[in-house]
Amino acid sequence: MVAASDVSNETDDDDDLAATNTIDDDIADAANKFDISFKVNRLMHDSDKSDENEDDDDNDDNDEDDDDPDLSELWNYDREEDIPPVYVIILGGLRWDLLEAHLDDLTAFAYLREHGVSIPSVTPVFPPEDYPVWTSLATGRHPEDHGIVGDFMYDLKNERIFNASDLQSTRMAGWWKDASPFWSTAATHGKKIAFYNWHDCQLPGAALEDPKDCRPYEALPNNAHPSKSKIAREFDEAFTKLWKHKYDMAVVYTDLLRRTAETHGPNSPAMIRALRDIDDVLEAKLTDIRSKQTTKGIHMNVLVLSDYGMTDTGDTTEVNIDDFIDMDDIQYLIYSSGYASILPYAIRHEQLLHSMRDMPGVDIYLAKKVQEPSIDGARIIPEKLGYGRGANAQDILVVAKPSFRIISSKAEENDRIIRVHDLKDDDLKAGSGYNPLPEKIIYPFIDKRTIITVEINDTIRDYGLYHQFKWDMETQAFALGPDFKSNYVHDTRINSVDLYQLFCFLMQIKPEENDGDWDNIEEMMIISSATPLLSIMTIWTVPLVLLHHLV
Repeated sequence: MVAASDVSNETDDDDDLAATNTIDDDIADAANKFDISFKVNRLMHDSDKSDENEDDDDNDDNDEDDDDPDLSELWNYDREEDIPPVYVIILGGLRWDLLEAHLDDLTAFAYLREHGVSIPSVTPVFPPEDYPVWTSLATGRHPEDHGIVGDFMYDLKNERIFNASDLQSTRMAGWWKDASPFWSTAATHGKKIAFYNWHDCQLPGAALEDPKDCRPYEALPNNAHPSKSKIAREFDEAFTKLWKHKYDMAVVYTDLLRRTAETHGPNSPAMIRALRDIDDVLEAKLTDIRSKQTTKGIHMNVLVLSDYGMTDTGDTTEVNIDDFIDMDDIQYLIYSSGYASILPYAIRHEQLLHSMRDMPGVDIYLAKKVQEPSIDGARIIPEKLGYGRGANAQDILVVAKPSFRIISSKAEENDRIIRVHDLKDDDLKAGSGYNPLPEKIIYPFIDKRTIITVEINDTIRDYGLYHQFKWDMETQAFALGPDFKSNYVHDTRINSVDLYQLFCFLMQIKPEENDGDWDNIEEMMIISSATPLLSIMTIWTVPLVLLHHLV
């Protein structure tokens, strides 16, 4: 392990150093007074419980009859100056299970589990890729409602392309007319928020007051990974905005884990090194937070989140979409490992659906009814995907089933075939864009009278693959601070749209209309305006001192 001081650029005042030295002298006494264990029990999905939740998805999603409470009645602080600042750290590509085998080597993550809230299951929106998920985090809406349905989109009416790698194309106001991000609402309440490495914090009509508070994400050339020193510097700058410049929230993002998964694989030795680098940077920030609390009385809520997980392409079966389509029928094809979005020429829909009917390992949908009479056998995009009604959703959607991935051998030679990921298909080691809640596969009933057929064997095979891959898009999260419970595992699966309400609650601003469910969030919170200072000090100060001396 690298010591926290080796990766922190935070400059403490002399009183910080003096306070730390005083704590050093008392460390033995503190250890004796508080029985703190750093042994962390492994958090696992409860398959039975999760599968039951899947059966209820159609009833739970987009249920607008269940009104959420007036969150202002639950706010913890009467005075504006008492509201703790919020430090949001987003680790792109932190799949739900990436930490499980390495807890002994990841001190900061172990600390977050032991002394904060662990959220082992966070379901992203569809499609799980950067812009749709980030915009859902920012607005609490599904892609079909906020309009950002992919990292690449085609606007047929205006004949323009939304390209996640081209900021000029993403800043056109038409893309964002239905998006109202939390920082826009916060600004009306005098809140100050800063973003580091965030894609869409300068939306037309919703830009931050000070452009310097938005540092847009810029991918490094040649798919290079950000260095640990770069990550530490950005995390430090975000933290400084909170304690020194009195900002209400700072959001910082790093794509180290996602980039590592794409170039080396989610289960590679390179991923272990990347996790250790992230853990070192987190450790440094936890130490800085302790220092500011001890010397300056600054209490802070911390959220460590992710956007979506990644599936190991080495374990998947490739499906070359070129074998099942004729590009003469198509204006644009946009694809990633997990889905393809097709814009056909007029009256070519039926021909395309017919040609793709034998395409293995995929579900094929229409975004809407495109002709009368309707196309025989055509299925409309399921409502629970929260995708099909989007203005920028193309007419045909192809979704890969668990264990399959979509490729195109003609993407390099045809500029009407747009690959979402930067790497060539043959070089991509981890993919995204899958249905985060795929259709459940039931194990076939077999008894002594059953004749084992090819169909039964295929179902048994698909059942195993379903359980191997079904959670790959899910991520995990952690929360720590005076407004969160300590040493608490949040068993309720939450959705990425739920986090918008959490951001608003922590800043004590009323949220705009959203698709989130407060019931998914509330149990992890301390809902009380009289949180004792002693309990806050117990949660933060002494354990963090011990953390500092364990490395």
